[in-house]
Amino acid sequence: MRVALILAVGFVLSPVASHSPDTAHALCSRAGYRGLVTPDAVFFVGTARPDTVLAGPGKVEFTVATGHFGPAQDRDIYGQLVHVERFGGPGSTLSAASDSVVVVVPWDYDGSCHPTPWTKSARFVGPRKRGFFMPRPRAVEHWVGGRPTFDALTPQFEAFPNEMDRGLRRAVRRGQGILSADELFELFERAPDAESLASSHWSAAEPLMAWARASPERLLAYPAQRVVGGVARVADDARARALSVPVAGTYRIDVTLPSGVLGRFFLRTALRPAGAWYNRSGSRTAAPQPIWMPRATGYELYFWHGRTIDELPTDSLGATRSIRGEWPLKIAERPEDTGGDRVEWAAHFEPGQLTRSILDSPELDAAVEAAERHFRERWRAGEVLIGIARFVQQHAGELTFRLRIPAGSDSYIDVLGTRVSMQAVPGRIR
Repeated sequence: MRVALILAVGFVLSPVASHSPDTAHALCSRAGYRGLVTPDAVFFVGTARPDTVLAGPGKVEFTVATGHFGPAQDRDIYGQLVHVERFGGPGSTLSAASDSVVVVVPWDYDGSCHPTPWTKSARFVGPRKRGFFMPRPRAVEHWVGGRPTFDALTPQFEAFPNEMDRGLRRAVRRGQGILSADELFELFERAPDAESLASSHWSAAEPLMAWARASPERLLAYPAQRVVGGVARVADDARARALSVPVAGTYRIDVTLPSGVLGRFFLRTALRPAGAWYNRSGSRTAAPQPIWMPRATGYELYFWHGRTIDELPTDSLGATRSIRGEWPLKIAERPEDTGGDRVEWAAHFEPGQLTRSILDSPELDAAVEAAERHFRERWRAGEVLIGIARFVQQHAGELTFRLRIPAGSDSYIDVLGTRVSMQAVPGRIR
């Protein structure tokens, strides 16, 4: 039995403990300024002091490994003092009522995104530099000397502006504007939390989007677009996950090759989308949607496949156990107006997915290879060939899935799917 889950392309950073000093830092890449806040988030504007104090690791579990900013070294953990002007964030009440001097402990991270000791000076922010800080707060029992204490687990993003931030360096080279510490503070004051976005979608993002609409010139200043764009993407994903999928169900898929050989497998979709889809084909001529508006054109839908219906999962537990990192079906949210007795939804389907659905078929492997070669040739010739599939709903009720893949000048792979039941995989898969 073989059942595979088609996944959206992306990277999941999963910290894994490793005691090897040879961990390759290139394996882990982190992005900052996503614009979301956690329930315990604290951020503040303050001025770094030259003083450092022995802080210890608190509850941070770390390994001794080569980091992104220094070599592997087991050492005492120090923090830098910062004089705070004002606090913000959902978790700021206790800190705001305490001493206005706090301790910020810088950390490095290894190739598995796992914390490792900071091997440079604990004065990771230049003395007397004023900036915006958003490190992770420690529980009160791990405060240093009675002062609120924080861990900067990605220090290039948790003290702004910071010369370790490559995005900031690029912005400076390009002559791009830079937000002030106070402006970035105001942005995060308007930022929603993930729970609010999951339930309210774009409504939860509105305070931040209102700032973007009212301040188009400051939106160009670094890192405003990262903050606003990160929230917009999560809002689009949250909205997509709440959609009802009219094409959900179980399908019989027949594949006809240029040689006439026919293959068959079965496919079952998830009941709900995994996230948003941005169809960028033809976008060179269309005006881009403003960053403060929903921009998704459709959704990405997980599906599973097997040689028989009995191989397909029936619940989220069975589906999750069969995860494989491949591609999703990408389906337009709005149906096309055909003017007839049917409704159609455009979709994108990668030809390579067929070889994962029908195993041990040299004819299919050769046909898919020819299709991919044909695509590359046409792409180099300046033609954009997008694999458009069609879900077609007849008014009588029948739902089919059709795709014709060019495998040469007069050669095609034809895919026909017929929905045989409404059964889909319920529950949260992602």
